[in-house]
Amino acid sequence: MIKETKIIKIRDLLSNEYLNIPTYQRPYKWTIKNVNQLIDDILFFKKRNAYRLGSIIIHKPEHTEHTEHIVDGQQRTITLLLIAYTLKKKGISDFSPKINWEFDNPTSQSNIRTNYREIEKRIKEFDKLSMSFFLDKCELVKIVCTEHSEAFQFFDAQNTRGKDLEPHDLLKAFHLRAMSSVSEIKKSQIVKEWERLAMDELVGLFENYLFRIRNWSRGYSARFFTKSSIIVFKGISPNSQNTAPFAEVSRIAHFYIEKYNNDTDRSIDTHHLDYPFQLDALILNGTRFF
Repeated sequence: MIKETKIIKIRDLLSNEYLNIPTYQRPYKWTIKNVNQLIDDILFFKKRNAYRLGSIIIHKPEHTEHTEHIVDGQQRTITLLLIAYTLKKKGISDFSPKINWEFDNPTSQSNIRTNYREIEKRIKEFDKLSMSFFLDKCELVKIVCTEHSEAFQFFDAQNTRGKDLEPHDLLKAFHLRAMSSVSEIKKSQIVKEWERLAMDELVGLFENYLFRIRNWSRGYSARFFTKSSIIVFKGISPNSQNTAPFAEVSRIAHFYIEKYNNDTDRSIDTHHLDYPFQLDALILNGTRFF
């Protein structure tokens, strides 16, 4: 359920030491163009009483006070953090962010270095007025959900109409949402495998092969793969008790193979049973998608 929705200032956001980025999130991929657009907006609107930058969706599990996972908004948040650190470093601001994240993904590391250098070049355009505007008048809508699935539902609703994410990024989020019963270690392993593929490889894989195969096999057109087309890669949840009869075979196969592979006898005979997947078959949401 939604725990709270409120307007927060950038100072409040970056003072939250309990804020973290889950391991399943995509790498930091904002470009210099994205960074400059954000800085241009801040400087252009600096005489306003307030300026809304967007929203941040948080998953905060019930009965926990010290854990806030960013479900949506991490790209902007990292960039805001870089700006705040640079303002402090250059002596324009005395505000010290409480967030101290570490990034082990090479893509994130590279983009952070590149964007930080760009911010250093632009920071001379900030004066006391724009610094104060940035920290205390730039705002975000903070949506806090106690349920993991509900946080991802908000993510879907916002980004299906957004511009930042590719269709395959939305699919990754959708199928991660279906893995609520899967361990964080398993999720992390799956995401690392996914992120090993370069962006152009993933785009080509979905646009030129997977999307066309699934649509053509049904006699449908498959000219363009867009955000409105991702329904093609959404199926049924293995844990659902209300699936249609034709889906029961897929559910049974899923659970039987899981049981077989996790049986202690597999430690002895070292056998492994693969799920009988076909490119045009019914998709099982969650781990089977990946």
